[in-house]
Amino acid sequence: MCEFRVDLAEVTAAHGFPAGFLSGADATLAVLEADGLVARSGSEITVSLLGRPYVRAVCAAFDAYLEPSARRHALAV
Repeated sequence: MCEFRVDLAEVTAAHGFPAGFLSGADATLAVLEADGLVARSGSEITVSLLGRPYVRAVCAAFDAYLEPSARRHALAV
């Protein structure tokens, strides 16, 4: 959250998870990307300047305890 970027390949490898472990966030990230809140390049996700106020919503895409319907970034507005 502090750096506004993450490399998912680095994180999963560092914690011993398989490469596609965080792929469940892809649908949510696609919506955030379409709204201009994040940019994706390979396994790296960067929160845009526009998306910085919503960084918690971006991180929520990876929260295994949230219901998928609760991951919409509009809930943070």
